Amino acid sequence: MQIAKKYIVLSLAFLFIGGSVFAGGNNKTVQLKGKVVDNQGNPVIGAKIEVSNSNQIVYTDFDGEFSFQTNKTDEKEIKISYISYEEQNLVLNSEDLNSSELLFQLYSK
Repeated sequence: MQIAKKYIVLSLAFLFIGGSVFAGGNNKTVQLKGKVVDNQGNPVIGAKIEVSNSNQIVYTDFDGEFSFQTNKTDEKEIKISYISYEEQNLVLNSEDLNSSELLFQLYSK
């Protein structure tokens, strides 16, 4: 009985450490977070964020926020669009990708 408990504890410790290594071991990806607001500072709900040269498309939530995983070694071109607002095309460099959160403002057409 005592041996079984040690085995379970060691197995769980191995899974935790192994999972941490695989999840955090790849420093080439980053969770990019941002918020889209209008010219009055109100969140834009459902704005479309497209990452060029990839199939990544995300939409803002009820707070105007979005997030996605991306490779942080390359510059990213993103397009932010929403009905009746001017589309924005932006290039995010490595400094932007290391930011904790980005803020984007859309203007009415």
